[in-house]
Amino acid sequence: MDKRNKIKLNSQVSKLNINDDIKTKVELTSNSKPIPLGDINKILNVGEEFNKERNNSHIYNFVFTITPIFSNVLHNINGNTNLGTFGESNIPKKNNGLVTLNDYIFKNNPYNQNSELTYKESIDNNLKEVDGWFGFYNPDLTKNEPCDFYDLEPTRGRFDLNSNINKNWDITLTYPKSKNDQHHLVKGGLLIVECEKVNVGGIDMVAFGTSTRHGLNNGDRVVLSELNNSSLDGEYVVKLLGFNGDLKDNYFVIDLNPDQLNLGNSFTDGRVKRVVNNVVSEYYVRNYGKIDDISNDDYEIYPLSFSINIFNDSIYQLVFNKDLNLDGLTDNLGRPLSEVFLTFIKTNSDGMFSPLKSGFDLELMPGNVNNNVSNVRLMTNEVGNDLLQTPIETNINIMYNEFSGDIVEYNKIELKEIVLTEVYHRFNTIDRETSYEGVADGPRREGYIVNPNRRVKIKQFSTYIEQGDESTINKPFYSVDLGDGRYIWRDLLDLGIPNLEGEVIDYPFTNGRHYIYENFCLDTKRQDPFGYYGLYYKGVSDSDNFSPSDPIGDGVTDKYNVKIQTDEC
Repeated sequence: MDKRNKIKLNSQVSKLNINDDIKTKVELTSNSKPIPLGDINKILNVGEEFNKERNNSHIYNFVFTITPIFSNVLHNINGNTNLGTFGESNIPKKNNGLVTLNDYIFKNNPYNQNSELTYKESIDNNLKEVDGWFGFYNPDLTKNEPCDFYDLEPTRGRFDLNSNINKNWDITLTYPKSKNDQHHLVKGGLLIVECEKVNVGGIDMVAFGTSTRHGLNNGDRVVLSELNNSSLDGEYVVKLLGFNGDLKDNYFVIDLNPDQLNLGNSFTDGRVKRVVNNVVSEYYVRNYGKIDDISNDDYEIYPLSFSINIFNDSIYQLVFNKDLNLDGLTDNLGRPLSEVFLTFIKTNSDGMFSPLKSGFDLELMPGNVNNNVSNVRLMTNEVGNDLLQTPIETNINIMYNEFSGDIVEYNKIELKEIVLTEVYHRFNTIDRETSYEGVADGPRREGYIVNPNRRVKIKQFSTYIEQGDESTINKPFYSVDLGDGRYIWRDLLDLGIPNLEGEVIDYPFTNGRHYIYENFCLDTKRQDPFGYYGLYYKGVSDSDNFSPSDPIGDGVTDKYNVKIQTDEC
């Protein structure tokens, strides 16, 4: 018998005995019955249920990739000195400025051809720019790292986004919460700052220049008010955009006899409003309010592995660790939110930078220099020397509940806001705005400006305007009453549904949450790189009284073709 096959007898143990078969009766019973077929049964469409769930959800998770573009092109004056001698030097990584390059070790290096360099020669030989960062290489060749690069202040560590190392930026999420129509640029209409005579097709007309972009098109109807000659206030048609082909976003031309107005320097200002179907547009500053319950512990920002930009600076990942419930939040027009903003607030980086001020980044026009229009390009920290520019906000910090965001035009017959200009923040190092005597004189009034807000679209309104009356079913709560029994509104489109222009918003949804991912650049700019606003520091070239200038921007050369006149046809 195969040992692998063994039979266990039931009651008899002898192989000669035969066991009887045992039969067991099994009865299957149940207390439940199948659900009978009937009208309550239906086929469930998983796709429809998914869309219903995600369009009813107000829970969001945000992830962003931030590419920084920073530079210390506006570097400090004061800095470390008494750094030792060749072979026994000690140069710190922080607190180096232009004065540092006047130290003995830079002017008396034994490898220099001259026995002693002047301060100007030391600047020319040692001040370097590498990937947008200004500094110097270690002049002491006896050190183990002779190619080690030292940033001048403010160093790249003063701009670093890594929240685990330096607290250089506070970050929050905001949304359009309220509006302010009392600012000088928008009170009573969009501010006109210039008035010029133009000839169009042999006819003398008037070109008006607005402080911000006007948002007009040829053929639009506008209402002018508060002109020098009040008898000319009234409604006109826009004939042409621009002034001699330039600044089409700021100038518009109407058929008005220029002899009836005081032109040039004698013109003070006026106001303009666009008219659509006899409805006059509103102009105001939108204020962005913080989304509640966001603190510094609710997000992380850290360098992405093996990721750098073209200037060899790290690219960062920003992750909000907290589920954000946007249910019940409405914008400044009382509508459900269709956009939020990622907002960056520059800190003083351990006392390095001056307090933040906000203003508008306006075009270079005489009226934007001579008028008090909150031009961010002109703002400084010198008391009484802001060139008549009143900041929108001062001493801005993360504790603010609302921040000025942009200037918009809104016409209730069109039901959409048109952004005309955005708010920028201005800051400078405290050291640059301090007066010095001797080498590297100050103050150096030019600082940095940064656009703090990045738009994140979460939904979109339809391009089609709906109309109904008081009895219309499912009329949304944010519909606009035109005052004649009609109500109009734009539907808030479901996710994945394109508007009439083919634009569609669609992003992942799972576990009852929306997951939004966006890429942004965060860049700082100079206030006055070409010296147009009088803030540029040109230095002193006299070798006996030398003071290095700030770097100057490169203008457009004659290798570019610039169109200076518009073809009216």
